[in-house]
Amino acid sequence: PDLHEAEWTNLWLSEKQVLSDLGVENQLAGRLAASDSMFMSMGIVDTALQLNQPVHQVAELNFKLGEYLSLDWFMAQIVDLQPHNRWQDLAREAYVDDLEGQRRRLTACLLKASTVADMGLLLSNWQAQHPQLIRRWKSMVKDLRHSGTPDFAMISVALRELLSLVQSSVDSALEIDSVND
Repeated sequence: PDLHEAEWTNLWLSEKQVLSDLGVENQLAGRLAASDSMFMSMGIVDTALQLNQPVHQVAELNFKLGEYLSLDWFMAQIVDLQPHNRWQDLAREAYVDDLEGQRRRLTACLLKASTVADMGLLLSNWQAQHPQLIRRWKSMVKDLRHSGTPDFAMISVALRELLSLVQSSVDSALEIDSVND
């Protein structure tokens, strides 16, 4: 719980309240509200094992990236999509997997590319390397927030924008690795 950032906590509290209002016992409502993001924990542990990094450190960066890039809010928008057919249902599930995968890739890439233990400094360094792509992503999230309810096309385009940011970060990390070798 000490790693959760404000946006995740607000989303969790909102979902917990909805469940409580439906008559679900408070502790169970809290667990159920967290279940949408519980699947991320396996990815965090897997990333920590692959990188031979402490799980707490990987989780900390993962949650900081989620807050900074509004990834938890974006995930909530994907989960809230209302599919009208089987293909839209499959698309929604693919979007969830894509978002979680991109978040894992970005977390791993930043941890591999840096010797900095301070997550705030690590994020600052990354922001300085990719200001234009980060600005584009944040602008897209802002547009999504103001557009009402995002639809499948909007989510698809936004995921593509996030992929560009993540791929650029991975490419930069590879360049740094090749220079250091």
